[in-house]
Amino acid sequence: MTRRRPAGHDRGSFTAEMAAGLPALVLLLLTGLTTINAVSTKAACLDAAREAALAAARESRAPPPAAGRPRPVPRWSSSRTANSSG
Repeated sequence: MTRRRPAGHDRGSFTAEMAAGLPALVLLLLTGLTTINAVSTKAACLDAAREAALAAARESRAPPPAAGRPRPVPRWSSSRTANSSG
């Protein structure tokens, strides 16, 4: 006949399993949130690039500026023209 363990002999096993499993769950959650953040940032960058390309295409189709007047530099441009002061 085998002896049965008394009730309550394995007390604390749930705590030990939780202590081992909880960090893994937190790691998975943080990985998921980081992935979502990276995907949304990439989408925002793609949208900005599309808008910039569209603005550049519209700018290139604009009629040439009147003679004697320098063409205005767009706000998003980092280059300066030779006629700009400063």
